[in-house]
Amino acid sequence: MKAISSAVLMGGLSLGLFLQAPVLQARECDGNSELMGSYGFVGARTLFNLSGIPPAGSAGSATAVARFVSGAIDTAPFSSSGRLFADGMGRLLISTTPTGLIGVDAGTYTVNFDCTVSMTVRSTQTVAGTGGAPSTTTTTSTTFEGVLLDNGNEIALAQTGTASGTILTLRRTFLADACANTDVIGDFGVVSSGATITQPTTGTTGTLTPFTLVGRFTADAGRFISEAAPGTTVPLPGHQITGTYTANVDCTGTAAMTTTATQLKPATSILWSSGPAGRL
Repeated sequence: MKAISSAVLMGGLSLGLFLQAPVLQARECDGNSELMGSYGFVGARTLFNLSGIPPAGSAGSATAVARFVSGAIDTAPFSSSGRLFADGMGRLLISTTPTGLIGVDAGTYTVNFDCTVSMTVRSTQTVAGTGGAPSTTTTTSTTFEGVLLDNGNEIALAQTGTASGTILTLRRTFLADACANTDVIGDFGVVSSGATITQPTTGTTGTLTPFTLVGRFTADAGRFISEAAPGTTVPLPGHQITGTYTANVDCTGTAAMTTTATQLKPATSILWSSGPAGRL
């Protein structure tokens, strides 16, 4: 029998969930050096207001962190995922492309002696001027507090300050770089929920349609396949997931999934992380 791992997936306004009880560090923490290396992040505000359609908001932001900050400082539901690098001295850094250098400022953090954590996630964007006007640079930020778990492999954080409701989880990535489709092989189970949003246009009010996705798949070097023996009938066929995925070099990625019970879900960001919850 093959082991079934858990998958964390983000897409549209969906948040994959898995059952896990991370261990709080029993010892005292030694400061910011406890948080160092490459981390995947999943951030979301999932309180849906079914009487209104959340705005498109952060869709045009240049980086994953910019999209996250844009969603976090708003009040609407959103989800975002990507990668951050903690330098062990209290600085958060990113790369603007999967193959680019990690050196763009993305915020700061402080690890306290009791392993609690304060964090500011920051995004700076420059917009070119039009009609001869100079370009403008805008910096936005949002703050979080939380706790270091699993010997620094995971950080669980909740939003503080004026904006609220965002949960942010960081988990150490499977690799710092050089990820590929062949790093995601085997059987996985996934539980996800969210909503598919159609933005309002002239004469329409838009729609917000909740969905759930529960199922299993076999990852096979870029494909999600249903691993059923020829001539056999699988149990619960509506939960057999197929589709495709692509792992980027920086261990982020994209995926599209479908089942016999649901239509193809929107492109989904995947965090390739390590630990007891599985390889995703």
